[in-house]
Amino acid sequence: METQKLSNGNSNYINIIMQQRQKPKEQKIPSKTIKEVSVAVAIGVSAVVIGGLLFKNKISPNILKLSETIDFKEATTLKEAIEYGTKKLGIKKYKGFEEKDLDVLNWINEGLTLCANKAKDKGQIVMPKKISYYTEQYFNNEGWQELAYIGPFGSLNISKNTISDFKNAAVKIINSYEGSQEAKNKLIETLNFKKAYRIFIAAANKTNKNTLSWNKGIFSTITHEMGHLQHKFNVRDFHFFQSLGTEQERPKKLAKGAEELLKLFDSKKDVAAKVSTYAKESPCEFVAEVYSQLAHGLTLDDDVMDLYQKLFGV
Repeated sequence: METQKLSNGNSNYINIIMQQRQKPKEQKIPSKTIKEVSVAVAIGVSAVVIGGLLFKNKISPNILKLSETIDFKEATTLKEAIEYGTKKLGIKKYKGFEEKDLDVLNWINEGLTLCANKAKDKGQIVMPKKISYYTEQYFNNEGWQELAYIGPFGSLNISKNTISDFKNAAVKIINSYEGSQEAKNKLIETLNFKKAYRIFIAAANKTNKNTLSWNKGIFSTITHEMGHLQHKFNVRDFHFFQSLGTEQERPKKLAKGAEELLKLFDSKKDVAAKVSTYAKESPCEFVAEVYSQLAHGLTLDDDVMDLYQKLFGV
């Protein structure tokens, strides 16, 4: 039913949902750097903070050794899903999940498994230490509420509010399909987050909304954040990594060698544009977007891969 013609009402709904997910413009949006500082003293952040923290503070990364392909199977209980994540993926802790969130946790675990299996030939991958399902609202520098982000010390944080937005949007979209209400109700009854994600993104792409990032892969959110995690570990210097972030994230004094890479990246915006609009934002976002596509099995142009490697992509 995802490919059926969508009504004009659905297009209007997509506009409304995307506006609801955006923070009002009159509110000040704290930079990711400010959040990183506050979280180091308190809890949670809106940015990825691993490289320098791991090595300068002597906090070891959560490296999963890989010897064979991991076979993913959807768990039927929350306990089973958590056991899979801890035993197969090396996740140390799951926080905030309830039995009703099983479909979300299955989606997360399957996305992480996808990344692990792609890294099997390398023999290891950096995994999140903790998976947290949070209710607080964090917004990125563009003012959009984050669906997921990597927090300090390697935690993967998933927003309950944004998950709810996706599910509610999917229900509205289904109801806008042509056909009997009975058939629509049956589809809604079996709606899990993976299906909701697919339905919402298909509709958003049709209406040219929410297409800033590459999102055609069902696990693109997970693989993008995993791209940040691998990139940080590869760089191994938080100051240097932060210097390769967006203009809002960069420190006033760039790390040694970062200015040259930024100039290189600025001269290759046409290459980054092949990946996604968001990939043009910064070297860090470019690497995360490329990693996301590679994890989903895409083959990218040689010039994209050349830039990816020069920017310390994994």
